[in-house]
Amino acid sequence: MGNCQPTLFPYEDFDVMADIKAIRKACKGFGTDEQAIIDILANRSADQRQEIKQAYFDKYDDELVEVLKSELAGNFENAILAMLDLPVVYAVKELRKAMKGAGTDENVLVEILCTATNADVALFKECYFQVHERDLEADIEGDTSGDVRNLLMALLQ
Repeated sequence: MGNCQPTLFPYEDFDVMADIKAIRKACKGFGTDEQAIIDILANRSADQRQEIKQAYFDKYDDELVEVLKSELAGNFENAILAMLDLPVVYAVKELRKAMKGAGTDENVLVEILCTATNADVALFKECYFQVHERDLEADIEGDTSGDVRNLLMALLQ
């Protein structure tokens, strides 16, 4: 997305079955082995983490996100769950969160949209609708005003 370059490359010795077994073990029994979860997820690419999510469901008939929600808490939970989203999905969730409820966090909208390429913005609009069943342009137009609205609406064209 945008001017970002990946800092995490695919793990060379990636073994999805070993990873899901290790995550399951880290979540079973008394307490959670947070370090094991970090060691796996923080060292896999976004595509590899998607493979882990799917393989976990295929093998255990359980959503990895739900398992981790029940085991983790606070900012650590938020960070781990964010890692399990594709980058574009994470971005559109953050866009929605910035506009949901009372007040709008215009800084988030500006940060995400002003650093995105035209292709990213087109992908955001499509993904936003798929994830939230809402129109990104209509939400931004309704939740912002003045020069910020004009800027963001121009970026969405």
